[in-house]
Amino acid sequence: EFETKKTIFDYLTENKIIQGMKVFNEWGNKECGIIEAIGPESVSDHIPGFMSLKKYMIQTKQGERIKNCPDNTPVIHVRLNNNKKLCYYPQALKPLYRLKGLQVKTHIFQNR
Repeated sequence: EFETKKTIFDYLTENKIIQGMKVFNEWGNKECGIIEAIGPESVSDHIPGFMSLKKYMIQTKQGERIKNCPDNTPVIHVRLNNNKKLCYYPQALKPLYRLKGLQVKTHIFQNR
């Protein structure tokens, strides 16, 4: 697996389809999962059964990470590998890619 420098927020601003992408949480415990949905709620909205992601980040002393994130940023819903569902800032998530069947060919050049 390898990662890219782009975040899921970058993909959203480029109007890329992100549902079904495998991602990891770069800001936290490196949890991995699959994006299930772009939430109707923003990071500043109350999430049912929780609080707003913005409030959570400030309460857990991670406000510096979100200081440049707009309040209308959509929440990203992720199903983790352990089947638990969590919500994230798209700026915290990076896609994971797996190279399947990649063959590297080397050419040997001879002097003639």
